Amino acid sequence: MTTTTLQKRDEKVQATLNQLEHGISELLESGKWAQYLNLQSKFHYYSYRNTILILLQCPDATRVAGFSTWKMLDRSVNKGEKGIAILAPLVRRLEESTDSETTHALIGFKTVYVFDVSQTDGEPMPQICPSLHGDDLGLYDRLETFVREDLNIPVETISLSGMYGYCQYHPYTHQPIQIAIDPSHAPLQRFKTLVHETAHALMHSHDEYRGHGQKSLRELEAESVAYCVCQYFGLETCEQSFEYITAMTRSEDTLSQLKIAGERIQKAVTRIIKAMDNAPAEATQLAA
Repeated sequence: MTTTTLQKRDEKVQATLNQLEHGISELLESGKWAQYLNLQSKFHYYSYRNTILILLQCPDATRVAGFSTWKMLDRSVNKGEKGIAILAPLVRRLEESTDSETTHALIGFKTVYVFDVSQTDGEPMPQICPSLHGDDLGLYDRLETFVREDLNIPVETISLSGMYGYCQYHPYTHQPIQIAIDPSHAPLQRFKTLVHETAHALMHSHDEYRGHGQKSLRELEAESVAYCVCQYFGLETCEQSFEYITAMTRSEDTLSQLKIAGERIQKAVTRIIKAMDNAPAEATQLAA
């Protein structure tokens, strides 16, 4: 690869990163955060960075893939369509051991392009997830099984005064040891609460959980995971205001915290959905 080609690639990546930084700043507005979460619920297999980039360039996107992937799905990209620029990792092989295992390292990123289904034509696409109605408890049971068997955390139904649920940590090991759910609420509310508390168990330490409040970053993370998972499974949930975002001061520290939050949310959402859905990852998965 020539020096000029490398320079052009680096300039393109930097332009994409600048766009990403602008998008993260925009997420400090509550409506933008909800818009990002709606997209993240559809593209949980994409990284936090790439989800933001898709949102900035194609806010109404519902399903994206690369040119070749659409071709394999018997759909073609419409002539004249502009691709959505995202970041793909550049990996270099470092060494090869005697047992033929190869060690690789991330050395940077490159800009690649994907297209939304609305930019293509061809065979109809199946629904990404089913819509649920009424008091279907199947999702609750599947998530409870994951929490009990995979995370080794018992889920108890306990009557709570003014609370939906909580996550309890061991006083000495500081590991989550129980999730409690108030059974008096509607089934879909209990499921959403279980997702919320599972998110705390996956993402937060004992001290982080003890110190979190209704307008804290930790609560934003857990509620965002619950919102994404419910959206993915087609559940009708009340519109989330995420007012904690408006209480945060726009600063470099806030931007840094929001980046971390987005990455943690994406990982937790993906783990929960995969455990419940057992669906294979999209062929277009790109982590950046």
